[in-house]
Amino acid sequence: MVDTQNQTHNTAPHITALVLLLAGITVLGLVLLMNNYLLFHCLVELGSAAVAACIAMIAWNTRSLQRHDYQLYLGIALAAVAIMLVLHTLSHEDMAVFNTAMPGASNQLGLLSRLWLAGALMLAPSFIRSRIRTWAAVTTAVMFAVLFTGAALHTGLLPEGLEAQGSAVPLLRGTEAAVLVMLLAALATHWRARESFNPRVLTTICSGILLALVAEICLANAANSSSWASAAGHMAQLLCFALLYWGLVRLSLSEPYTLLFHEISTNLQSLEHEANRDQLTGLYNRRGLMVLGEAQLALAQRLGLKVTVVFADLNGLKAVNDEHGHTWGDQALVDTAELLRQTFRGADVVARMGGDEFAVLLVHGNGKEPVLRLREAIERFGREANRPYRLSIAVGATVVSPGQPGSLEDILKIADAEMYTDKQEHYAKLGEEPRS
Repeated sequence: MVDTQNQTHNTAPHITALVLLLAGITVLGLVLLMNNYLLFHCLVELGSAAVAACIAMIAWNTRSLQRHDYQLYLGIALAAVAIMLVLHTLSHEDMAVFNTAMPGASNQLGLLSRLWLAGALMLAPSFIRSRIRTWAAVTTAVMFAVLFTGAALHTGLLPEGLEAQGSAVPLLRGTEAAVLVMLLAALATHWRARESFNPRVLTTICSGILLALVAEICLANAANSSSWASAAGHMAQLLCFALLYWGLVRLSLSEPYTLLFHEISTNLQSLEHEANRDQLTGLYNRRGLMVLGEAQLALAQRLGLKVTVVFADLNGLKAVNDEHGHTWGDQALVDTAELLRQTFRGADVVARMGGDEFAVLLVHGNGKEPVLRLREAIERFGREANRPYRLSIAVGATVVSPGQPGSLEDILKIADAEMYTDKQEHYAKLGEEPRS
């Protein structure tokens, strides 16, 4: 798995980017507000609609990848919110787009979009454990979006928004109170389902809900549509959508798959590493020697350096297995591998070729000196180690001069032949036939 420290390190730049983005949006909004309120209102509301639409499209196109329908449900709901926000912007009296719209239609659509958003956020956690009927949900969202927009534009479903007076005030205030209550309920439902969320995702979404609460309070208390309270409410709403996007898309969708692909890549590298290693001794295996050795041999040839290849065979391994068991036979191989590590340099390629055979490739090294050190180390190990066997190896070495032709396979064959000669001499001294 990718460790937590790496996740935190990789996420920090994105958090910084998010903070800078939100700060930039806020500053730009203030600049626009001081110069042209209508332009400010259009850009902020259409920006909110664009972010909501992005969430909706991404949630829809990734629905088959999700474990539950939380994102899909919110995506469908936010698509309806995006439609209402666009019409809310276009129906502003100073835009003169819908000349036949009822007075205050823009304010009504804004309030209805916030009501719809609050309800969606409140209900969304319930779809973590239950599924939705996708097309039924889409149809319902479309129907209510048409109903709300049509009612606001042509029938005056709600009183004239922020300018409501007299008997219209209770209905208006009741709707605004309903939005606040549903947003508080949304915080509660998300907290109750916290075990199903990544902590950072939950924190980001709840922060977005809190900004929606701030937006509703500001808009509900604005003296008129161009007041500072109204502007603050619109900015808080835009920041709310930005945080919802960050939580639903960046943290819930993008980052997990980025981490997953990173983990897959790491695992593949680990598998590649394991494929080149001998599991018993931890040395390179034959494949690892051939891959690294060919590269080092080619580099040495280009640099005009000599290369020494040492081939070693553990004498009497079969006898150790027969007399003491395969556990001690394996231990003899491990002991030999450790002595090879201690004798040769860290830059040398030390490998177990298979069975009781080992090979070492040295670039720009004197092959005779380490071979002598290896024999001395084995003699010393035999005297000092508490083992039921005595290690003995046959060693052969060959030196490749710069410019000398031949592949690593050919060089290994020469070193192997030298090793076999040494083995014959060893067993001749014992008066025995060469054996493993």
